[in-house]
Amino acid sequence: MKCTNGEPGLQRAVALGSVLLLVVAGCRSPSGKGGSAVAVKQALVGKDGARTVTAANTIVNRYSALVADAAAGTSAVTVNAMSDLATDLGSDGGLQPLAVGDLLLVIQMAGATIDSSDTPDYGTVSDANLNNAGNYELAGVAGVTTSTNSITLSCPLKKSYAATGKAQVIRVAQYTTLTINSGASITAPAWDGTVGGVVAVHAATTLQLDGTINVSAKGFRGGATDNSSAAPGSNVVVYRSANATDGAEKGESIAGLPADFGTGRYGRGAPANGGGGGDSHNAGGGGGANAAASGLTWTGQGVMLSSVLGGPGAWPLDPSSGGGFTNSSGGGRGGYTYSISNQNATTTDGGAGVAPGNALWAGDSRRQVGGLGGHPLTSSPTGRLFLGGGGGAGDGNDGHAGPGGVGGGLVFVIAGTVTGTGSILANGGSGGDSDSGTVTPANGDAPGGGGGGGTVVVHAAVLSPVSIAADGGVGGNQLIPNGAGSAGTDEAEGPGGGGGGGYIAVSGGTPAAVSANGGLGGTTNSRALTEFPSNGATAGHPGVTDGDATAILYCTASVVLDTTIESAPAKLTNVAAATFTFSSPQIGVTFECSLDGVLPFAVCPATYTTPATLKDGPHTLDVRAKDLNGNVDDTPAHYDWTLDTVAPNARILTGPPDPSTSTTAHFTFSSDDTSEEGVTFQCRLGTLGDFAPCPADYTIDGLTDGSHTLYVRARDLAGNVSDPAASYTWAVHAAGLDAAVEDAAPGGQTIDGALVVEDAEAEDLAVDTGPRLDGAADGRGTVVFLDARADVAALVDLATNRDVPAVAADGRADAEDADVGLEDAIGDGGELEAGARDALVVVEPPSRDTGVRADQAVVLPPDAAGTTPDTAVPVVPNPDAAVNGMLKVMGSGFCAVNPIRNSAPGLFTLFLVAAFGLLLVLRRRR
Repeated sequence: MKCTNGEPGLQRAVALGSVLLLVVAGCRSPSGKGGSAVAVKQALVGKDGARTVTAANTIVNRYSALVADAAAGTSAVTVNAMSDLATDLGSDGGLQPLAVGDLLLVIQMAGATIDSSDTPDYGTVSDANLNNAGNYELAGVAGVTTSTNSITLSCPLKKSYAATGKAQVIRVAQYTTLTINSGASITAPAWDGTVGGVVAVHAATTLQLDGTINVSAKGFRGGATDNSSAAPGSNVVVYRSANATDGAEKGESIAGLPADFGTGRYGRGAPANGGGGGDSHNAGGGGGANAAASGLTWTGQGVMLSSVLGGPGAWPLDPSSGGGFTNSSGGGRGGYTYSISNQNATTTDGGAGVAPGNALWAGDSRRQVGGLGGHPLTSSPTGRLFLGGGGGAGDGNDGHAGPGGVGGGLVFVIAGTVTGTGSILANGGSGGDSDSGTVTPANGDAPGGGGGGGTVVVHAAVLSPVSIAADGGVGGNQLIPNGAGSAGTDEAEGPGGGGGGGYIAVSGGTPAAVSANGGLGGTTNSRALTEFPSNGATAGHPGVTDGDATAILYCTASVVLDTTIESAPAKLTNVAAATFTFSSPQIGVTFECSLDGVLPFAVCPATYTTPATLKDGPHTLDVRAKDLNGNVDDTPAHYDWTLDTVAPNARILTGPPDPSTSTTAHFTFSSDDTSEEGVTFQCRLGTLGDFAPCPADYTIDGLTDGSHTLYVRARDLAGNVSDPAASYTWAVHAAGLDAAVEDAAPGGQTIDGALVVEDAEAEDLAVDTGPRLDGAADGRGTVVFLDARADVAALVDLATNRDVPAVAADGRADAEDADVGLEDAIGDGGELEAGARDALVVVEPPSRDTGVRADQAVVLPPDAAGTTPDTAVPVVPNPDAAVNGMLKVMGSGFCAVNPIRNSAPGLFTLFLVAAFGLLLVLRRRR
């Protein structure tokens, strides 16, 4: 059926209210993201609601065998019986038949073609000969035809599946949340050659795992025992045989059941990942296998651990070790054949040791012909997944042989979040022991090999530290009484080999504990081998624990996902660590981000914060939703913005004069920001209060007399603000100097920043006790005395634009020096008016470092004390420095010009003297 928007079979994903369509499969809306159309034939996320598992060994999946081949590209599968897939959803859901919107896992368990030669290479399988073994995919149910047991899938299959290859179809319950209580567990029926062995759970939001998901020993079956062996000394060495007397049965594998092997059901050769059977007479079975580890070459000899008792002295004697230690990937090898003599199996006591196969061991000479360990396979969530191989059986003729261990099953978890303190187990089963401990006289047989570890795939957005294990099973042990005086006093047989480790792949986090260890080889309790109880049985090699389950296989034609950026930083911002929030209408999705076009997309949370190290300039973020099965939004949401963290500097271009007689001050401001557009200003008068917005052309009214400071800072569109603020300080003297003179009090006071002194003598204004100016409490200022005994006080107010030197007060300068000193402080370079030397000058400076700068000085003669500053004669500043060594800096920043007692008479005085003399002459003439 062609799937297009608006055609029958399509509708909006509103089937279950808030439960949305799982994007396992579906069709693209022709209208793109805006349409968001999906097929009802898709699986429905959360369709089966919430479930809590409270009992042990709960089965949540249903299984049916594929009864007709299903080639890649087809959209239907035929199963054994539709009723097989009716699922019991527990007390909340009841028994539910398969229906549209359900989710299926299609997987082929076997079907590989192996090397069948009677050589050590027996059982080898190339990639080309895997056929469909291990193929799997998830698919939604689009239709059900009960009469023909046919299921229409949501889209064409990506892979092919053969009915003869043991393919099965598994219904996967789709929970909103799945809780497995402590003490409770989910499991699968053991693989029976047709169905089972797999647990597949889907939780749209959370899997709360406090109990266990356990498929240990639910995988490929171990070799079965028989009771026929060739006679001791027959020296049988076979890798495959149809005759049970030649050896024990092999373990099941991706090549199928041992009965499917034709001429290779018995013998030590390992069929794919199954373990080989022990050869006659009474050799141990080999361990099964699963995952390839470390890229080691497979030899089937397993791992000769030096840590086992007697290992360092015994393994170098092994015929396959080359005098050292053998390490092979896959399963462990079974132990040696029957012996009945107590010889030294090691060289650790200083002796030569008796190697396996030496006739001194008697019986079957303790030959190294145990079952070989299974071949490892290459697993991947984007390729193939396998059950753990079954162990080979131990050879027996006395009814006590041990069967091969069962391989581990397969666990497939799909969830938004996996949390809890529980565990997921897919360990291989132990090889069967050969127990003749109750038989007298003793007559032992060989144990079986351990099963290979299984497979665990956890596809999650968030994985908390649960524990996961897919260890190989240990080899079977020989238990023999060795009764005194009996014929079997020193009898011993080879134990089973250990199973190889399994395969583990996860996404979303790191488990608290993870292992895929190889199983240890078994041991014998025979008193003849106390120095080396392993008696030739080796360990399986570790499997894989670092697989990546980020991507999994699913059947989908095209899936529409929507991604929305719910919140983002401003288009222009000064925050490097900017926060975004994302959403999608699909349930259980995660998100992937690309910052500034960096690929590939990386997993990011729904609330995402950019790195604080982001540099100034333009930036982009693309985000896409990703469903639990790996579908992604192919039109990611996009956002662009600019980061600006550089603050502009404020500049005060113009301000009032200093000092000013106006209660109004006018300012203009600018900024160094290159994008002047959008820059605003904030002002504050004085150090108290908050900054408030102000225009670039700013006027302040209602100022009071005294000193004022205006602080200005610029703010750009990104929110950056000047630091520090620009400032301007000036004095306001709106009341003038008249009031200062009129209100002057004897002894020296300060009024509006000017000093008034009456009848002062130089020594009365000593540096340490001299009066200070308003606003200059730190001692800044310059005081000039022209006459220590002035009987008329004068008030002088100076503006501050010129350095004024301090002048020493020594009281002994002549009249000429007085004139010079006055000129250097405030003079105009000409003769002063009579009495000017009796004036007192006080300067209020703004600078503590360079003294006073004055651009205007007003001198009031003694007889004009009441003259206002407005009518006083201004004196032009003289930039010359003081002369004749008269400068002396006084303490606390005050300086003084000493009275000049021998000053030369001024012009006015000479005029008075001349006039007085003329009057005397005229009077005499009269």
